This record gives sequence, C-alpha cells and structure tokens, in this order.
Amino acid sequence: MPYTPLSTDCMDGGQQIIVSKAIGLAPSLRRGLTCIDCGKRVVPHKASHDGSQQAHFEHYRRNTRCPRSDHRTD
Repeated sequence: MPYTPLSTDCMDGGQQIIVSKAIGLAPSLRRGLTCIDCGKRVVPHKASHDGSQQAHFEHYRRNTRCPRSDHRTD
C-alpha cells in the first residue's frame, strides 16, 4: 500500500504553498518553510521513484504534539 503523506502544503512567509512549489525553491529559501498547524520548520521531500511515497513535507525535528508530524515510535 502506498504511503499517504501527512502534509502536502506548508507556510512560506505567511503564504500557503504546495510541496511541488517548495521542492523548486533554492535550498537556502527552504529554511523558512513552516508547518501550517504548529509553525515549526518543515522540509519538502520529492516523490519516490517507485511510487511508494508521494511528495510531502516532514518536520525538521519530529514534533509529537503536531497532528501533521510523523508519530511512529520507530
């Protein structure tokens, strides 16, 4: 079963953007991307080559208090 991303949009300087736009940003501009729900830093990830993961955002550091964060316990 393919991975379902928790977050496909984020905030960039007060404006909501989608992951495909964020992936196209220069790496230095990606540092300002934040989660819509908690405001913490997020990082865009491209879709996997085999189709098992869609493009999505992940928190820079896992935030268990955010509903958009990965809550796996490893």
